[in-house]
Amino acid sequence: MRLGEFEKAKVLMQKFSTFEPNNDRVQDFLNQINDAQHTQTRLLELRDILQQGTTNAQYAIEMIDLYFPIV
Repeated sequence: MRLGEFEKAKVLMQKFSTFEPNNDRVQDFLNQINDAQHTQTRLLELRDILQQGTTNAQYAIEMIDLYFPIV
């Protein structure tokens, strides 16, 4: 599956769950997909804001946090 195809990944995991209904990891994986989708969306929003010349340290710090999360 190609990067950024979140909806296809969700459908695939939901189909998989019908074959493995007792697999409790499916929901964890769906949560990871949703998190990745949210992160990508926000990164694109921040990129657009910063490319417009809006100099805001808070936006830059948020972008860095999204690229390099502290685990």
